[in-house]
Amino acid sequence: MVLVGSSQVITSTSIVSATTSVRTSYTEIHQTDYEEVISTLNSLQSNATVLEWARKNPGAVAVRSLPQTIKYLARVGLSVDDLNQLNVIHVSGTKGKGSTCAFCESILRRHGYKTGFYSSPHVVAVRERIRIDGRPLSETAFSRYFREVYDRLYEKRSYPEDMPPYFKFLTVMGFYVFVKEKVDVAIVEVGIGGQYDCTNVVRKPVVCGVSSLGFDHTAILGATLPEIAWQKAGIFKPDVPAFTSPQADEALAVLADRARNIGAALFVSPSVESHDWHGTPVSLGLAGNVQRANAGLAVQLVNVWLRSRKTSGVEWKPCVKMHGSIPLAPSLDITGEMAEGLGGCDWPGRHQVLRRGNLTYFLDGAHTPESAKTCAEWFVEASQRENFDVWSSRPLKRILLFNATGARCADSFLLHFGDCGFDFAVFCPNIAMKSVKRLADQVSVAVMEDESLRRCESNRTTWSKLHGAVGVRTKVCATISDALDWVSSGFVFCSDPSRVHLLVTGSLHLVGGVLSILDPDLESGKKNGSGICVGSV
Repeated sequence: MVLVGSSQVITSTSIVSATTSVRTSYTEIHQTDYEEVISTLNSLQSNATVLEWARKNPGAVAVRSLPQTIKYLARVGLSVDDLNQLNVIHVSGTKGKGSTCAFCESILRRHGYKTGFYSSPHVVAVRERIRIDGRPLSETAFSRYFREVYDRLYEKRSYPEDMPPYFKFLTVMGFYVFVKEKVDVAIVEVGIGGQYDCTNVVRKPVVCGVSSLGFDHTAILGATLPEIAWQKAGIFKPDVPAFTSPQADEALAVLADRARNIGAALFVSPSVESHDWHGTPVSLGLAGNVQRANAGLAVQLVNVWLRSRKTSGVEWKPCVKMHGSIPLAPSLDITGEMAEGLGGCDWPGRHQVLRRGNLTYFLDGAHTPESAKTCAEWFVEASQRENFDVWSSRPLKRILLFNATGARCADSFLLHFGDCGFDFAVFCPNIAMKSVKRLADQVSVAVMEDESLRRCESNRTTWSKLHGAVGVRTKVCATISDALDWVSSGFVFCSDPSRVHLLVTGSLHLVGGVLSILDPDLESGKKNGSGICVGSV
């Protein structure tokens, strides 16, 4: 799977030799098949050498990001002013920004608006990053728009390697698609940070949001919460209202200071249950207690957007409470459309449960220590509930499938999973299978196979040091397919065929690799209302 870290790298002429060379014009070689489109897109990925250079030179990368994005937008016929017609909801954050955006999109679609949704990374197919009315672009539409954008950029190069890297290309393409599709609203999730993220070319969003902050991409964003908060608040704009989920005091102080200096009115969003649901129970389509804060933020963002249209939205009451030095946004009346959108929201790979016969998969792309803690708590509760709902005399085995990538420190993740009752801990790289031709969306040139396996062995050692006393057996597999085969091959570790609860976590790319094998169309299961999909493979 493509690493989001590769998305933010600016290819400079000083490191051109380290990048993957740009192919000949797409139309010149007559590639019309979707897989060939993805192959060409993958040629824009920055390789491991470039990524390492970027990590060591974050300032050089940052200052060039927005000017280059504006340049590439112009080459496909878009100006920054053209983006204003998209009526953007712009969301940054460390944890939950994708879920917040998904809630926003679901609510607005149920109000009858045509929605565009740009997110990253993808879980199974890159088409997921650009959605119209909640659905990823079809392979045909993605290929058509890709050709239009790629050829225009290729033809207007100033020098041979003058093409945007992977994430920047998709950002330009996303804006291009939304303008061409004439969406009523574009919900845009920041890639990394905010201040220098290429999505921050949006000058006049309707409203901005910041989800929960934590430690991730510290080599780029800084190693302290105040530094990270400064970056995330970079999406604030003058006279544009902004909302944040509750944050640690030191992060909140920076957000408030930046909002004041930029000229944005900042409010703290209360949790979703604080709103008036008119006696009906709070129902969210995404499982996990953490989603209550994300849903609460989404309700505030959507309400401001609706009020900007002067056709709907709930009237604001004066802010009478403070969260520290920042006004606490008032509670709102939850309308039928809001309740339906919150309850019907679907966002694969986040607190997701899939049943496959005797094997139940618990999928969560937790990628920070804080989200790992939340994931562990969710798994214990969900596994117990599942065990109660599907009672059987067969013994239950719990297995962890884990990987952590980039500069993330595995011990800060793994320490949270010691009390989950695992019988086995399995470690594998984010490689779906040895042959990836049919899984081209999962390819990353930033990942070296030998290095990935060494990282897995290191993670295994870390687990043993942290939790060796609890008697959990461990295993390293070369690919995700190997790991799943081992888990499902007759449950050979038990004389009596067992029921298995498999938690897949540590990386959304790992979760995506599992789903690419189990449910490549993300459609084989149907939600039962509790975030659970059922089906068989």
